[in-house]
Amino acid sequence: MFAKGFTMADTYENKLQAEIEDYDFQEAELRERLREIRSRRDALAHALQLYAENKPRQPVRRARSKAKKRTPRFTFIMNAIAESGERGLTNKEMYALAEAAGYEIKTNTIRSQLYHQKEDGNLEHMPNGRYRLSKYAKRGESDPGKDEAPDASTSGASRINGGATTSPNESRSAESIFD
Repeated sequence: MFAKGFTMADTYENKLQAEIEDYDFQEAELRERLREIRSRRDALAHALQLYAENKPRQPVRRARSKAKKRTPRFTFIMNAIAESGERGLTNKEMYALAEAAGYEIKTNTIRSQLYHQKEDGNLEHMPNGRYRLSKYAKRGESDPGKDEAPDASTSGASRINGGATTSPNESRSAESIFD
């Protein structure tokens, strides 16, 4: 049954020895793979450290101060919106009014200011592209849907100056709605 010179113990021993060698080979492969993984991990950790040390710092954006005074040119525009009543004004109409009154203002500045006034609850953006005072600004109240009330110095039609807007060449009334 066994080949000449081999015993059952020899065959069993050879089989076990072959199995041990197979496990040794697998262990060597796993150790090599583990070295590769550790090397990649170390490289990533080093790259992260370099990035953390040299990453560009983002400027800290400060919240828009609601107590900030508006420029005379945008105060003029807000008073013009108040005068327009329920009809409201378009961006183009606001730009044309400001230009006719002698104010130099960019259309992007108007858009930005309108956005902030809308977010503060002072303006409503109507479906036809016009802006008008919000019902809260007309009554001099804060919008209950907003987290913070708009600053009293920047809203409220209770302080409308008789409907008159001023140009840079005219003196501004202390009763101006949006001083």
